[in-house]
Amino acid sequence: MSAQDMKKLSKTNWAKIKAMKDSDINFSDIPELDDNFFAEAKLWPGKKKQITLRLDPDVIEFFKAGGRGYQSNINAALRRYMEVHQRRLKST
Repeated sequence: MSAQDMKKLSKTNWAKIKAMKDSDINFSDIPELDDNFFAEAKLWPGKKKQITLRLDPDVIEFFKAGGRGYQSNINAALRRYMEVHQRRLKST
């Protein structure tokens, strides 16, 4: 993305940022990530795939009523359904 693509001009001093060394970065307000963090971390499933999916009109309207991001909400609902069923399969 170029500066021409942006609607507002960035006020960040990028030359100063690029000149910084790792030792110059203040991490005091960021918690250190320990083994517990990584033990509970979830692997991101990867890039989403575009498909055609036929849904009942009332299902679509229900999710659209929630506003922007309704497709992501449908994906999240399907993911929760999938995860519940995966756990059930593992426990049998």
